[in-house]
Amino acid sequence: MSIDGTFGPLNKPIVGVFVFPKQIQKLIQQKPHYRYVELSQANLTAKTTLYFFCQGDVDDELDKIKGTYFDTKEGLWKQSYFPFPDVLYRRTDNLNRPKYVKLRQKIDEHGIKPLNYLEGFNKWDVYQHLFQDSSVNFYVPKAILFKDQDDLKQMLDRYHNIYVKPRRGGRGRGVMRITKLGQGIFETRSFSRQTVIHRGKTLAELAEKIREAYKGRKVIVQQGIDLIEYKNSIADLRAEVQRNGKGKLEIIGIIVRLGRKDSPISTHGSSFPFEYFFKKIGLF
Repeated sequence: MSIDGTFGPLNKPIVGVFVFPKQIQKLIQQKPHYRYVELSQANLTAKTTLYFFCQGDVDDELDKIKGTYFDTKEGLWKQSYFPFPDVLYRRTDNLNRPKYVKLRQKIDEHGIKPLNYLEGFNKWDVYQHLFQDSSVNFYVPKAILFKDQDDLKQMLDRYHNIYVKPRRGGRGRGVMRITKLGQGIFETRSFSRQTVIHRGKTLAELAEKIREAYKGRKVIVQQGIDLIEYKNSIADLRAEVQRNGKGKLEIIGIIVRLGRKDSPISTHGSSFPFEYFFKKIGLF
């Protein structure tokens, strides 16, 4: 695909969507992910300048970005040079990795506003903030920092199943569920392309497995919560929250996420509208 020079004139704000290189390749091949199609369609109403780019598209010498955008007149995905965006929407892994140092410098240099967290959530910080709020802490699952097998014993003495997860991360990466099966046997489940199930007989064995799995990363141990199960898959509810034109938070929709069969997480499964799902399984 040729690059058609510098795009202009530009509507403000300029929104840059930072994606993985393989997603740019799919756009160039006219095989976009449906989410990026939806973003482009929504932009017909928002009327911003919207483009997609990856790490290799940042041109330090020109101080511009080779962006991929949808040409509504020709109905094709094209590329052009754009200025750095006013707003950045991250659709990749966390930007705290060494390979993103130069990009982070450019973000600071140009005063780019992030639409979402550049480094992902620190789950322990979020937990501490919520737990200190008396209006919501009753609903927050108990969590502690993992140090050794005594922490596992403390949590498993109180709860039938617990979750171990990195303090930073998302999309279900590195999440492990531990369940008491009785007779001193514990089952661990994790998901990475497929569900991995392991059974152990001692807390010391579990603690060692956690150390091996997380390789020195700081992790938390969290109380498991009772979830709906449908055909050997767990389901949970996700409320989408955003600010309205007056700056007030609103719930704009609730979806049901249904995990893959036997998976300990709902991520990487399927999503359904709230009413559709519960009618489907016969609860409405």
